[in-house]
Amino acid sequence: MLTRPTAALSSPADITGDLVRTGFSMVPGSDMRVPAALQDSLKTLAASYDDLPADPYLPDGGNYRYRRHTRYTWRPATGELLVADNPGYFQTVENNAFAGGQWRKYEELTDEVREGAFLTALIDFNVGRLPLPEVEQWAVQVHCVRIVARDDAQGRPTPEGVHRDGCTYVSLHMVNRHNISGGRTSVYTPEHELITEKVFTDCLDSFFGDDPRVRHGVADVSVADPSLGEGTRDMLLMSYDPM
Repeated sequence: MLTRPTAALSSPADITGDLVRTGFSMVPGSDMRVPAALQDSLKTLAASYDDLPADPYLPDGGNYRYRRHTRYTWRPATGELLVADNPGYFQTVENNAFAGGQWRKYEELTDEVREGAFLTALIDFNVGRLPLPEVEQWAVQVHCVRIVARDDAQGRPTPEGVHRDGCTYVSLHMVNRHNISGGRTSVYTPEHELITEKVFTDCLDSFFGDDPRVRHGVADVSVADPSLGEGTRDMLLMSYDPM
């Protein structure tokens, strides 16, 4: 069992209010304030993306996505965070026509990331902003995902297109991007009408979404400067469901 870290993230953004009013919140990384005590753990998380296994569940045959996945049980009142049994990741075909309808089993986050102070603090911060304070226990899923662009092939952050994830709430957090262009994150109504869009460029640029109320998607990424080799887009994807 993990416990709430003594150091905590903070933000001046009204994430809870945004979720209630509009169903989403876009927060710049500069407003996701990470205290000094968590910086080393954040660096450990960022470095772990160099060791992500390839995603074997890409029906287009691509080799542009690398991924790990862990499930937690989170009890906000006590600060208890339990690493849960992980049967894999499932989305319906309705929510993901590209790779849904199957259980996808990925390797777990490494121990130092899964049990790290930064990730624990981020889960605590995020759940504390969800407008369901009465929930005593949350199922939290965390994905570390790297999208790779090469000189001869774009990377596809959301090959399924504009979609819902099939959870209650979702959050997307940029960890790093290197030598890429594109990757615009867009938010839509359930009827696929564009609400807003933004290109995440900085660490912890974030999107929080009420999944039944909005859809989202991310445009493909390309290599910005071929002389520098491949480009990468590293994201932390999280979903939250009351238990």
